[in-house]
Amino acid sequence: MKLGVAVSGKGSNLRNLVDLGFDVVAVATNRPSCGGAAFARQRRIPVGELSLKRFASEEARDAAMRDFFRSHDVELVVDAGYDRIHTRPFLEGYRGRIINVHPSLLPEFGGSMDAVEQALRSGVPVTGATVHLVTEDLDAGPILARGGGGQGQRHGGESSPPRPRSGAQDSSPGNPDAGGETCREPCCRSVTRAG
Repeated sequence: MKLGVAVSGKGSNLRNLVDLGFDVVAVATNRPSCGGAAFARQRRIPVGELSLKRFASEEARDAAMRDFFRSHDVELVVDAGYDRIHTRPFLEGYRGRIINVHPSLLPEFGGSMDAVEQALRSGVPVTGATVHLVTEDLDAGPILARGGGGQGQRHGGESSPPRPRSGAQDSSPGNPDAGGETCREPCCRSVTRAG
């Protein structure tokens, strides 16, 4: 299955997907200078630079993202550190085929770009990541996979704050080594690694 990945940050989940052999055929970003876009360029993956400044509206930007992914025959979109909320043109164009890697065990700390910091501040005993279908309702789509871990230990055995883990590394759709629940939805069963 051909993946399109939307990124805004350093691109660690994008790197994990590529390193795990998933067929990433296009990357879209609203931040052309971000690490994820630089990684994609390094790997010669086509990059759609979709800064909102270039468009009349968020809907126009999302229509351009939809068209960019369609031009590369993307079958499934992965939001991997993408910091924008998709609007109707994109959601309708890829309905049921957009997944998000959210850095918390949803529903805890959903709807926020600082979920990791919230989890650390709250002192929850278990943190992790959730992969879910993207719907019109922010971070509320059906959960496909979850993975987590407990508090770490500092040198000398004293307890340290919980450290959230990367969702793509531990809970990639179709990854039989996932650290949590595994998705049984058709969109995940059909994801295969390149090669």
